[in-house]
Amino acid sequence: MKKYSTLVAASVTAVLLLSGCSEDKNSGEACKYDVTMALDQGNYDTVIATTNTCEGLTQEEKNLNMGAAWFGKAGFDAPSLINKLSEEDAGGESDFVTQMAAGASGTDLSYMTMAKFYYSNVATVAQCSVATVGLLTQNQESACLSLALVAVAKAGVSMNLLTGGISLEREWQSGLGGIPE
Repeated sequence: MKKYSTLVAASVTAVLLLSGCSEDKNSGEACKYDVTMALDQGNYDTVIATTNTCEGLTQEEKNLNMGAAWFGKAGFDAPSLINKLSEEDAGGESDFVTQMAAGASGTDLSYMTMAKFYYSNVATVAQCSVATVGLLTQNQESACLSLALVAVAKAGVSMNLLTGGISLEREWQSGLGGIPE
């Protein structure tokens, strides 16, 4: 009888342990995973629609994900923009801006404004200064970097829209920039 009760107890324990491994599709961790995957796959509308109801994310994580989704919806993502900014052969600043913002629209500026709003909920622009280095949380540092990237992209899109995509550097070099050499 003792062997039987030990076997039953071991079986019940195994079932309880294994049931904890099954993924509950409605759990906070599953939701967090789904939001992360949607963001990684460029499904920005899904991220925007589901992030605020996801119980697996802190409020800061929700704001960072929402900011990233709106920035992505504008046609930008942090890794690609950082890579473009760090390329040594970008071809000059204005050519870089023209290339970066090609095809952008006024709607994209609105999306970037939304991204800035969500990132600013994590760290204000005032907090993102040299004086705060080492004092910010990791999420605040991410928000500061993202705010800077949004500002760069927004400036590039604005310049592109204002100039109609003209390469200012080429125009300047050809003497058509309106400033005498």
